[in-house]
Amino acid sequence: MITGREKRSHGRYYTEQNPFKHKAFRSWARRVELEDQIVLEPFAGSNNLIHMLEELGMVGKFKSYDIQPADPGVLRLDTLSAFPTQYDICISNPPWLGQYAAKRRGISWPHIQYDDLYKHCLRLALDNCDNVAFIIPATFLQSGLFRGRLESVIFLNRYMFTETENPVCMALFTKHGRSRPGRIRLYNDDAPLGTLEELERHLPDYADPVIRFNDKDGDLGLYGVDNTIGPSIEFRPGRSIRADIKFSSRSITRISWDRKFTRDTIDELNAKFSKFRKKTHDVFLTPFKGLRKDGLYRRRLDYGLARRMITKHAC
Repeated sequence: MITGREKRSHGRYYTEQNPFKHKAFRSWARRVELEDQIVLEPFAGSNNLIHMLEELGMVGKFKSYDIQPADPGVLRLDTLSAFPTQYDICISNPPWLGQYAAKRRGISWPHIQYDDLYKHCLRLALDNCDNVAFIIPATFLQSGLFRGRLESVIFLNRYMFTETENPVCMALFTKHGRSRPGRIRLYNDDAPLGTLEELERHLPDYADPVIRFNDKDGDLGLYGVDNTIGPSIEFRPGRSIRADIKFSSRSITRISWDRKFTRDTIDELNAKFSKFRKKTHDVFLTPFKGLRKDGLYRRRLDYGLARRMITKHAC
């Protein structure tokens, strides 16, 4: 039996909540004729996803594989080395393991082009199957990968696994995808957020490279991650942030520019950022571990987007 520690160390998280009740998934399932196909589950573990589909009467036949089967219905196969072929539909929760985490845990890293194992698994599925539904990190949208065949992304705002609180989404792909990547549809659970193209219109389009982060003398401060209560990211006077910030800090920082940040400028910047969050439903902020009390995942403002917000709204 695989222990929880072993699962975490190798990025194997067994899905405990049923994600297939969502309207967007059911619509995708009808269009790809899910019930009439043999579903491939290449990283099945305990075969929970197939069992969940069966509970909803959404799957007839399936083939499940895993390098360490944890269910009688799962066949032993190293699908990273020998991915199954001749299946039209693939549904899975692949292993999540970043290259940095693997190095830290002393796990050998395969020769792949991506920085996370789930991206390589998704590449294998898309190369071999017409229609794919993957449960993957909610940071996937920020990667910009595989948008040619991506139809929808559903952000799942609840804990899907017992071993981790990492934010989760379900990405749905078809053979031809949308007519163009900008038409990818986004959802918070069952709530439609609009298309990627519609939300991207609210993004500032320029970032001044002169803006410096992690500058101990900066007169603008940023507390760039939500607390556990609600959306709390905010800009502050630089003096409210400790000057001994680490050069590698990614969330709390002091910022300098070739102009001064007054209290009025900071208030205006926060007001504009608050409007941006509401209009874009936080889609462009990085999902962060842990649910807030309002039922949504915490978010982090990365420095690239912060630079663009400052350039546009703090002049």
